[in-house]
Amino acid sequence: ANIYTYFISYPKQTAGDPNARAATQISSYINSLNKNYAVYFLTEPLLYSDFGTIRFITNKKTSVLGSFTYRDKPEKLVYIVYPHRLSDLWTIRQNYPNGKIQEFKDIDGHIQFYVYKIE
Repeated sequence: ANIYTYFISYPKQTAGDPNARAATQISSYINSLNKNYAVYFLTEPLLYSDFGTIRFITNKKTSVLGSFTYRDKPEKLVYIVYPHRLSDLWTIRQNYPNGKIQEFKDIDGHIQFYVYKIE
């Protein structure tokens, strides 16, 4: 049942609450990164980095410290930002102006979260 839920239903955005569906997309994105990235979550209080879906799907070795995921010795940063924390993203952009923003949308076209990737 878990395999069907996590790898069939959630990726198609047909089941689960909005945070579980977002966590599925976030996990896929994290899996696409190399190990030199630190991934910070600006999604609280709706989603935390140790959310079950993220822990289950993310295939890279991660250690969860507080509200962010830390991997090895990060050389690069990624911020996962929910829309209600968008003002924090603008602050981050002032400190790291060379990053790139990417939007992730749900099945209805609403923004689920933003990624700000700093290389």
